[in-house]
Amino acid sequence: GGKATEWVPILPGTDGIVCLAMANVLVNELGIYDREYLKKKTNASYLIKEDGRYARDDGGEPLMWDAADGRAKNWKQPVAGPALEGSFEVNGVKCRPVFAALREHLKQYTPERASEISTVPAAIIRRIAAEFGENARIGSTIEIQGFKLPYRPAAAATYMAATAHTNGFHTWFAVDLLNQLVGSAGAVGGASGMAQGRLLGYPGTGFPRYEPVAGKDGFISAEIAPGMTEWPHEKPKLPGSLILAELFPTSPHFSPWPLARDSAELYQKLGIDYQVEAMFGFGGNLAMNTADIEDVAAFLKSVPFLAVSEIYHNETTEGFADIVLPDCHALESMSIMESEYWAYAWPPHLEPNEYRLRQAVVPPMYERRACPDVIIELVDRLGMREEWNKTLNWYFCRFAGCPDLFRPDDRCSWEETVDRLLQQKFGPEHNIEWFKEHGFISWPKRVEETYWRQFADARSHIYLEWLVDQEEETRAICQPRGIELDWAQFTPLISWTPPVPFKEGDHSFDLYTVTFTDPLHCSTWTHGIPWIAEVSDTNPYLYHILLNTMTAKEKGIKDGDEVYVESVRGRRLEGMVHTIEGIHPRCVAMSIGTGKWARGQPLARGKGPCINRIQPLDLEHVCPISLNIESTVKVKVSKKGEGPK
Repeated sequence: GGKATEWVPILPGTDGIVCLAMANVLVNELGIYDREYLKKKTNASYLIKEDGRYARDDGGEPLMWDAADGRAKNWKQPVAGPALEGSFEVNGVKCRPVFAALREHLKQYTPERASEISTVPAAIIRRIAAEFGENARIGSTIEIQGFKLPYRPAAAATYMAATAHTNGFHTWFAVDLLNQLVGSAGAVGGASGMAQGRLLGYPGTGFPRYEPVAGKDGFISAEIAPGMTEWPHEKPKLPGSLILAELFPTSPHFSPWPLARDSAELYQKLGIDYQVEAMFGFGGNLAMNTADIEDVAAFLKSVPFLAVSEIYHNETTEGFADIVLPDCHALESMSIMESEYWAYAWPPHLEPNEYRLRQAVVPPMYERRACPDVIIELVDRLGMREEWNKTLNWYFCRFAGCPDLFRPDDRCSWEETVDRLLQQKFGPEHNIEWFKEHGFISWPKRVEETYWRQFADARSHIYLEWLVDQEEETRAICQPRGIELDWAQFTPLISWTPPVPFKEGDHSFDLYTVTFTDPLHCSTWTHGIPWIAEVSDTNPYLYHILLNTMTAKEKGIKDGDEVYVESVRGRRLEGMVHTIEGIHPRCVAMSIGTGKWARGQPLARGKGPCINRIQPLDLEHVCPISLNIESTVKVKVSKKGEGPK
């Protein structure tokens, strides 16, 4: 925001309604949208019935109305003129295209309504919408390496800030809807996405390879990394696991349970009658990093045996671990994981494809052992080698388009495992010794990989039809067991609903928390590193509670004052205020990762507030579809000595 041409302050949790208002302006006021892209690359022309479901043919495929032929055809058939507007009858049932329903739905999201909720002036919403649409240059093309491609130099992007709310699922789709409307998704100059969606492999082997295809109902199905939500989604089921993943099939395999305060209550209602007896963790700090530290602590205390592998002591190792295994630092160990996780680690745009081997700079000190070596030894001691090899095949081979590499009885060290994987992907001449000498391998990226969206005959969702059935199926499980969710969010039309903090009515709690990550740091990992700690001590923002200058003045608070921040649910933290202009007047900001209390990190201990002291963690405070944890808390700020005791 500080580097932007223009900063538009907004209340947290309201990004979605502003984006929907922009979409309304584009579609209903300005008539700016890419009709050809919507017809060919989205479900805008799919016919929907009055019950919200697609009209389908006898084979179960969604239908479109071909205006050229005057009849319904499924998405697999050539459709000369897919209709975006109108009303039609198919087999005696009234239908209309998704776009017609969406267009009507968007009318409720006026800039004036969005302004009242978000505080972004209606005139600014209209202006930015117009600028977005004009700069998208709908209809323009550009030639790159002999390919004529759509040119759409406008992009709407988000990550955690907008979506870490109880309305996070629909917020993400609202942001992306802007790209879909102007056809900038995957286009040159447009929104390329967080991941490279297509990889055609190293020329010598054809691996690693992954490619999006048209899956169920014609939508993009892409398996680019383990643990990422795939299409089609599973049906909700009565869960048997403690993370309740079966009940929330649209969540990306993350869950607040069993850490959350309501875990036991939910398990009782769902008939889950077992508890965690042992845990092994590495590279994390559950006691501090998740949310409500009191509830997480209660869970960790309930676990009879906890072993962790860590580089240094933290709040979890000191407070809860029975065994702490000293892990190797990145500079002491070998890894390919940074290159294996395609979704985050691949070079952007037309930068060459690349695969790297991270190597140890120095040998491990003292009794440190790399976590993969420890896990492999534990696997053998537990007699789980077959299961381990299945996991290796799933994680490293399946998601790279490779055949299985590890037989059930194979016994490979971590270095031998890496060697096999490198040779499979890049040929026997590129074994681990070659990588140790050269460090990395690279090869030219193809236009079809960078701008894969233009080459994939598959569609994006601008209408979430599957949520109609998912709501019914989830209700059937939850309501008889006394579990309620925000059912309004199970709507197929991209919508905005108020996040939980907006529903908490005590007006004496007049501010909303926001968090930020200082660019010097990585979550709670780096605050104890001496030279980073030294530089951080000169940072006026990092260890302070940030208030808008005018807000602080109205409350009689000055720069440097000690204050309490109390949540509407009675949790409290304290710290020193720093006043700035660059924060919304109705917000209070704190950095992620500060407020550490572990003795093993003396340079970080006691510096700054810990936001998770007041951050709730339960079913009410997660998105009911994606399980995003609500990151905003409704609070009040008072000078220390004047506030609650």
